[in-house]
This record gives sequence, structure tokens and C-alpha cells, in this order.
Amino acid sequence: MSEINNPTGTNIVINNTQKVVLNLFTEAIKDEISGKDYKELKEILKNYEKEPDKAKTKLIEKLKGFGSDILTNIVANIMTNPNFYSGLF
Repeated sequence: MSEINNPTGTNIVINNTQKVVLNLFTEAIKDEISGKDYKELKEILKNYEKEPDKAKTKLIEKLKGFGSDILTNIVANIMTNPNFYSGLF
């Protein structure tokens, strides 16, 4: 188990499986977009708890801006990761 602090000041406890899944997603995204774009995504998500609807709209706009090729590659990276696909069978 790990404990992380989120922007609201509350602690979140996650287990190792959740940590692997989180890393799988973040690495798949980092592999396909620039560092600048990744920082922008993080900034959008920082505001999610304050203004969820506004943050979600901004996130969707940003993701659409990457184009379908980038989003397809992110999904493919996730689905072909052994930690993901081994759980399917």
C-alpha cells in the first residue's frame, strides 16, 4: 500500500495493483505526447475537484486536439501492455 497526497489535502491510499494500472496509463500517455502537452493535461486535472465540468470539457478538447492517431496509439499501448492483456485471459 502507498499513500499519496492530492491537491485537496486528503490522503489517498492505493494498493500496488492500482499503482501498476496508474503507471500503465501515465506511461502510455507520456510515450505518445510531448512533455509540454503532458504538463497541460496535469494542469487541467488539478482543477477537476474545484470545477469538474469545466475541467472535463477542457480535457476533452485537449484530447481531441491530439488527433485520432495519437489517441489510438495510447489505447494500443495500454492494451498491449502485459500487465493489461494478461488480465483479459
